[in-house]
Amino acid sequence: MRSLLLLLLLIKTFVHASDTIVAKIEGKDIFASEIEEAFKKFWEEVIHFNNKKPSKEDKRFFALNYIKFEILKEIAEDMNVKVSDNEVDKKLKTWGVMKKTPIMRELALRELIVEKLLKKVTVNINVSDEEIKAYYMLNRREFFLPNRVKLLRVVAYDKKTAWKVYRLLRKGKKIEGLENVSVGKERWYSIQALPKKVRRKIYPYKVGSVSKPIKVRDSYLILKITDKKKAGYMSFEEAKPIVMRKILKKKKEEVFQRWFLEVSKDYIDFINLEYFLR
Repeated sequence: MRSLLLLLLLIKTFVHASDTIVAKIEGKDIFASEIEEAFKKFWEEVIHFNNKKPSKEDKRFFALNYIKFEILKEIAEDMNVKVSDNEVDKKLKTWGVMKKTPIMRELALRELIVEKLLKKVTVNINVSDEEIKAYYMLNRREFFLPNRVKLLRVVAYDKKTAWKVYRLLRKGKKIEGLENVSVGKERWYSIQALPKKVRRKIYPYKVGSVSKPIKVRDSYLILKITDKKKAGYMSFEEAKPIVMRKILKKKKEEVFQRWFLEVSKDYIDFINLEYFLR
C-alpha cells in the first residue's frame, strides 16, 4: 500500500495508456514486457538459499524501482553525474561477483548513481552526540546480539572447483586466484537467522569449520567459520558508530526522498496505475 501511495505522489499527469505501457519518462515509453524480462533475469541471477518463487509483491516492488531508476538516470544526466565502467567493476568486486553479467552490471550502476546523487543532495547532514546517546538508551534492545558466527562466503561455478575450495579451506590454505571462484567479504550472522540447510552444514559452529559445497542454482556455496561470539549487549562505545550510521542513513534517506519526489515531477509524463493494481 505504501508503494502505491508513493506512485500517486510521483504522478505529474495521468493518462490512460495501453496495457503494455507502464510509464512514460521524459517522452520514453517503458513497456510491461521490458520490466518483466528485466525482472526474470534479475530473479534468476540473484543467489538465494532456497528456490522461492517470486510473489506479485516481489514483481511490483521491482517494477516500482525500475521506473524510479529510469527517472534517476535522467536526473543524474542533467546533474552531470556519471559512472565509469571501472567504477562498476570495482563495485562488483566488493560484492564478490565474478560473472559480470549485464543484469549484475546494471544493478551495480544503479547503486552507484544513487550513491552519487545521495552524496550531492545530503552533503550537509550531521548527527550529534546527544542524538546518538538518546537512540542507544531508548533502543537498547536493538543492541542485544544472539550467538553469532563470522562467515567467509565463497562461490564456485563448477562442482570440481567447489570441492577443491572445500579441501583448501579445511587445510587453512589460500584460495585467492583460483579460476571460477568468487570470494566474498567475511560477515557476521546470527546462527538462528541462518537457513536450516546452512546451519546443518556448519554445525557444531566451531571456528575453522567449513561447509561442504551447497548447490545454489548453477553454482556452489562454501562457507567457513572464521570467528564466533556469544550472546550479549553491545557497549555504548561499540554501538556508537552503528547508531551514528543508522541515524545518518535515516536522515539522508528522508532528505533524498523529499528531494526526489519534488524533482521527479518534471520527468514523469504518466504512470499506468492499473499495471500495479493487477
